[in-house]
Amino acid sequence: MNKFIRRKAIYVLALSVLALGSISWLTGCSDNIVKSETIPPSQPTNLIVTGVSPTSAQLTWTASTDNVCVAGYNVYRGDPVGSILAGITPVNSFLDTGLVAGTVYRYSVEAFDCSNNLSPRSAPLDSIIPPGPPPSDSTILISASDFASLAGTSITNTGPTVITGNVGLSPGTSVTGFPPGTVVAPDAIHVNDALANQAKLDLTTAYLFLAGRAPGATVSGNIGGQTLAPGTYTSSSTLAISSGDLTLDAGGNANGVFIFQIASALTVTTGRQVILAGGAQAKNIYWQVGSAATLGTNSVFKGNIMALDAITMQTGASLEGRVFARNGALALDNNIITKP
Repeated sequence: MNKFIRRKAIYVLALSVLALGSISWLTGCSDNIVKSETIPPSQPTNLIVTGVSPTSAQLTWTASTDNVCVAGYNVYRGDPVGSILAGITPVNSFLDTGLVAGTVYRYSVEAFDCSNNLSPRSAPLDSIIPPGPPPSDSTILISASDFASLAGTSITNTGPTVITGNVGLSPGTSVTGFPPGTVVAPDAIHVNDALANQAKLDLTTAYLFLAGRAPGATVSGNIGGQTLAPGTYTSSSTLAISSGDLTLDAGGNANGVFIFQIASALTVTTGRQVILAGGAQAKNIYWQVGSAATLGTNSVFKGNIMALDAITMQTGASLEGRVFARNGALALDNNIITKP
């Protein structure tokens, strides 16, 4: 009977501590809670966040191990600096609710044992944007919105290219051709620094968000000569602007969003243009490209290009928008790039 009373008292005490926000969980700790030890659990790994609805997200990860017992996990929402505790769970999964559609959420997880020893937080953070109406460019691109160009392996330039907006490279280290190319002050070239590395992570989040949205109207082949309204346009292969100029007409809605999901390459031939009408804005146009993108000689392009592989801007091509080569190289030649 005394043993039963003692265990019940410990149970009530532990619940009270948990209610005050302490990281403690009773599962598996009833026989160990009074034993002091200093070895923390192992770091949780393979954190995966899956969108369940516009207001919730399901998290799973590989369970931690401990020399005595893994009591539970703290789930954090937000960047490491300024993150908040989203919840506590005794198992290696968690459903986060109350989210806002179209908002970027980042998560990390740490394990704790019965002695309150904390593991390192899971790394890298995983991110999700719950489905819903497309948010603004700064919300989709997050820190990458400060950049006019980003690349993965290298950036090369020939001639007096002018870029208004930050230039970033991660994880590559080779940026050549500046000068004669210039980056308009106060923006700068960032190579594998904290800004470039974070922008690259945010670019990946944005790319996966756009690629994962529900397919829209089917487009294929050459879309030159067409006029398109705001919406999502999906190509199952390559896409080109070649036989005429493409007009994007927002119909008077300055917040109209255009999303192009392209499974393979995007090609704009010599001298072709993307023309904005009806209040359409370059910052609200997204080209998610499944392989490489090429802007032909003297072409005039609008929008944010996010290519999985390389991007080439041929001689004299100009862009109002952003040019992001997620895993490949960015090649420039006497271009003008202006971040919207």
